[in-house]
Amino acid sequence: SSTGDTTATVCDSLVWLGSTYYTSGDYEDIIPNAAGCDSTITLHLTVNNSTTGDTTATVCDSLVWLGSTYYTSGDYSDIIPNAAGCDSTITLHLTVNNSSTGDTTATVCDSLVWLGSTYYTSGDYEDIIPNAAGCDSTITLHLTVNNSSSSSITETACFTYNSPSGHVWTTSGTYLDTIPNTTGCDSIISINLTINTVDTIITVSGLTLTANTTGALYQWLDCNNAFAIISGETSQSYTAIANGSYAVELTENSCIDTSYCYLINGVGISDPNKDGIRIYPNPNNGQFIIENLDHYSEIYITDILGKQIFGTEVQSNSVEIDLGTEAKGIYFLNCKSKNAIKTYKIVIE
Repeated sequence: SSTGDTTATVCDSLVWLGSTYYTSGDYEDIIPNAAGCDSTITLHLTVNNSTTGDTTATVCDSLVWLGSTYYTSGDYSDIIPNAAGCDSTITLHLTVNNSSTGDTTATVCDSLVWLGSTYYTSGDYEDIIPNAAGCDSTITLHLTVNNSSSSSITETACFTYNSPSGHVWTTSGTYLDTIPNTTGCDSIISINLTINTVDTIITVSGLTLTANTTGALYQWLDCNNAFAIISGETSQSYTAIANGSYAVELTENSCIDTSYCYLINGVGISDPNKDGIRIYPNPNNGQFIIENLDHYSEIYITDILGKQIFGTEVQSNSVEIDLGTEAKGIYFLNCKSKNAIKTYKIVIE
């Protein structure tokens, strides 16, 4: 009989003399030797195992793994030797997210702050930011930059001026106005403005009306006749030839305006000395006495515009009047009898 030894290192299992072995150890088997006697053989067996493994990866666009490039999500397997020299099967669980691109268009005035940068000129600009998947998102900005503008103008107007944007100015000065220009941006206009006005104040002295403004063009008007022109009356002053209401149209610095209407009712005023009426003192300070009223039933006093400021029935030959609260100027005493009304001028100084 004989004995023998053999040594083997295998992966996972070994088929030896008709038997399959899966674990390391010493195994004996008897077979006939060359002489036909028993031959006891001992197998010193080392069994190394194959292995498996998993790895997970999330990448942008592609992944190079174990020599291969992957562009799409999925599960991928590959076999490499493990530390024992046996097969190691590795499964890759791969998620591939894609980078992205985008375009945006903007039209702005003067400048644009975009993704942390300020742009002042038209052009195409790129920037990279993370997209929702965390990969690069390349954004292209197609930018048009229009510019604001400025200008200066000089304007002259009568009484008021309406600016291009709708402001109304009534005094001379330099003003800034803003309107859109042809590109839709601000157009800032400096307006050097002169406002011309016409002084329409009239001074009344007796039957004469005089415009304060000198050096203008004058046309006197009859207010009681629908502001009809009084023919030939184009001087600074006008003396009424009939009781009525009068105004003047003035033209100055190409501006035209019309005064208020002023009432004249002193034409044909009676002379108190001839009629026996006595008013004293006259002129006065608003306090005076009227005497010789025997032939009159009522008296009333009006201002130069025809507004009645005092009136009473005549109860005696004389009456004391107090107009101390009235303004200085010319007033008219109207004495009414059965057949007529006579008018007398009173001056309060």
